[in-house]
Amino acid sequence: MKTSVLIIGAGPTGLMMACLLRRMGIDCLIADTKQGPTEESRALVVQARSLEIYRQMGLSDAAWNEGAAVRSVRVLGTKGLISTLPFQQLGEGQSRFSEALIFEQSKNETLLYEDLKNQGGEVMWQHELVELTQQSDACFVRLKAPDGSALDVEAGWVLGADGARSFVRHSLQLGFSGGTYEHIFYVADTGIQDSKDWSHDSVNIYFSRTTFLGLLPMPGTQRFRAIGELPSDYQNEAPEQFEEIAHRIESSLKLPLHFQNTRWFSVYRLHHRHTDHFRIGRVFLAGDAAHIHSPVGGQGMNTGLQDAYNLAWKLAFVVRGLLHEKVLNSYEQERMPVAKRLLQSTDKAFMMVNSTKAFPVFLRTWLIPRIIPFLMRFRKSGRWIFKNIAQIGIRYPESMLSIKPAFASLKTGMRLPYVLLNDGSSIHDLLKAFKFHLLIFASNEATENIRLACTSFADDLLELVVISDGKTARKLGITRPAAILIRPDMHIVSAVPIERTNGLLQFLKSIQA
Repeated sequence: MKTSVLIIGAGPTGLMMACLLRRMGIDCLIADTKQGPTEESRALVVQARSLEIYRQMGLSDAAWNEGAAVRSVRVLGTKGLISTLPFQQLGEGQSRFSEALIFEQSKNETLLYEDLKNQGGEVMWQHELVELTQQSDACFVRLKAPDGSALDVEAGWVLGADGARSFVRHSLQLGFSGGTYEHIFYVADTGIQDSKDWSHDSVNIYFSRTTFLGLLPMPGTQRFRAIGELPSDYQNEAPEQFEEIAHRIESSLKLPLHFQNTRWFSVYRLHHRHTDHFRIGRVFLAGDAAHIHSPVGGQGMNTGLQDAYNLAWKLAFVVRGLLHEKVLNSYEQERMPVAKRLLQSTDKAFMMVNSTKAFPVFLRTWLIPRIIPFLMRFRKSGRWIFKNIAQIGIRYPESMLSIKPAFASLKTGMRLPYVLLNDGSSIHDLLKAFKFHLLIFASNEATENIRLACTSFADDLLELVVISDGKTARKLGITRPAAILIRPDMHIVSAVPIERTNGLLQFLKSIQA
């Protein structure tokens, strides 16, 4: 059996990769040892940047209708509400999605799996990877089918999206440096009795000197996902049922809380690790196969989705002969720094949340809950907080696909800012097609030579978009005729005065096949 791309792992990362490749006309296979999509999961939150990707794919409405919007984060202590982070307010004008969405991993997998099937694809369920080798022009894989027989696959490229215990990563003999946090944590899908202290349209975080509890809203009346650390006497022998510890958790709080109608419960350890490389030859790693970290901030599943989003268009354009293979080097250049920064930030946040030492306790129970409302008085600091949590602030300034310097307020490697056009649509809506876009801010008369130059590129590679409206340009900080070269993933290659447009086109020619 032959295929252009073989994906190992049908979690959110692998399914995202398969759906995107199919959209861009690439034949691919995807295999997983599971019997079907995940039914229970710890990953819950879909951030604004991932929702933007779903919108580009035409899937955001389906996700939104099945999820629960998070309009704020409420920090509570022993005496009740300490502060509120107005997430929806902070995000207004920065993204079409100014709220995070509670849309657990199982629902993401179902959404993507149905999309894959709608495109004529299917997952090879209950197929286990048992052997992987590669040569200069192909990869050779052996899968074990459900009946125990061997299935040999020759693939042009392989993506390992097979989780923290990745067989693909082990086959590449790559390290997975980091460690495991000491304590065991629980997660429960449960209900609570009506209470004024626990809001169902917000993430509720309770801190005390010895207790941490997160209650995240789930679809259904007063349904929540409860997350916390197991009581100390259960650290060596985990309970089998949530009811064994529910009363202990309730009594450890100084606020009224009563759990009821628990549907499922699990315990787990947390890890913080990343691999040495995201690519070896014709094999790539993404998602938990490449990096795992604390769930603080709801970043993990989103980072895996965006790994796939970053790689898919590059690999598709290489397979189709539109771009040179060297472009694939940018995947590790761009995504490894993101993973490392995320590991550092979530590790620090986790230690602040979980430590019983005096200074972290002071930070989480007194200083941070009080300093955040103060920072919210300043528009710039509020926008910065949203950009980082929502992942719309991710940039690739050191990438081979970023040209310095940029122009106006636009920075190389940044996501194109979200601005509204006169008709109420957004600038992102103009750029949904998975191709490069040359965005020109000038009158139609001034673009004749640029239009002619663009005809030398394949239609599937580059599209010219002209906006003659000065109001839209000013929203982007542009006050004179300008050109912006935008990648298929909405990140900016560079922005220049219009007279330097040819430099952008020359760059695109330099990475063509």
